[in-house]
Amino acid sequence: MSDILTVRLGFMKSFLIKAQTGYVLIDAGYPNKEQKLWKFLKQKKINPKEIKLVIVTHGHFDHFGSLAKIVEKTDAKIIVHEND
Repeated sequence: MSDILTVRLGFMKSFLIKAQTGYVLIDAGYPNKEQKLWKFLKQKKINPKEIKLVIVTHGHFDHFGSLAKIVEKTDAKIIVHEND
């Protein structure tokens, strides 16, 4: 398995990176697209709780729209620039 997986959450792509202690998700996609992430994780046999960190690259809705629901299910920490 590659250490970087591409996940489509609407028209944009998110990336799931395998780290030593779990996974890092780069961007959370459009609002209400979290079901696509859960389906992807199930196909890859990844438990949502393995996502330990979500990095939001910038404050556009297509990059943070599903963030709240993803964090609710994963308990992941969030990194985002203070201006976003």
